[in-house]
Amino acid sequence: MTWFGEGYQKVEEKDKEIQEAMRAFIPSFFIREEDENVYISFLTGEPITFYEHFVKSKKQSFTCPDSGNPQKGTCPLCAMGNKPSFKGAFLIIDHRLEQWKDKEGNEHQRQHTVKLAKWGIRVLKQLQKLDAKLKKGSPVMPPIPEGILGVPFDVTRSGQGTDTSYTFNPLNPNPEHFPRDFKMPEKDGKPFESLKDAIIDTIKPLSNQKLLEIVNDLTRGGSLQTGSSHPIGQPLNVAMDDDEDVINFG
Repeated sequence: MTWFGEGYQKVEEKDKEIQEAMRAFIPSFFIREEDENVYISFLTGEPITFYEHFVKSKKQSFTCPDSGNPQKGTCPLCAMGNKPSFKGAFLIIDHRLEQWKDKEGNEHQRQHTVKLAKWGIRVLKQLQKLDAKLKKGSPVMPPIPEGILGVPFDVTRSGQGTDTSYTFNPLNPNPEHFPRDFKMPEKDGKPFESLKDAIIDTIKPLSNQKLLEIVNDLTRGGSLQTGSSHPIGQPLNVAMDDDEDVINFG
């Protein structure tokens, strides 16, 4: 084995490796128990489902390349006994006005931000029921053919861990307060062709080499140092493991 390579084949191999490692950056949707006036609109009506590992000591999540099946034998996190959870991802608009300062003290703000929302199986089942209920209508509410896509929601969170619950209250679709205009997420300066493509690119698994590096770091007991496409000066929302979350409708 030598320390150098020859020819453009190696250049192409390295370029392919870099391209596969690149992914879209879409902020994660996250709320705390004390947050109020959290208004969202769904941009996608059905989830993109996948399996996700949560490394509690690092407070980070990683998509399982083996779709939660350890028998496939290619996922390093599965091999070390970290059991993945079933998740579903949506794109939403977070209508909150968010303000923060970067490391240099410069002030920033954003509102009506496209974000990635991930929930576990119980939340997904309840969202499915809510979608069907909205489409069907009731004696006090006319049918909404678009389901959860047709109305904004006021979202609240209560409890911690397995006692966490969410409440999604439908609101009147006022375009002034809850605009649905949005900029298509981009990757490398180019917009995606669809919202589905944006979700898939954002949640795609890391390469096995990167996952092996994470496992090796964990087994050494060191701190996890992974690359991030998170832009400097943006507020970072650490997505916690919400697999046991329950959703209620008020």
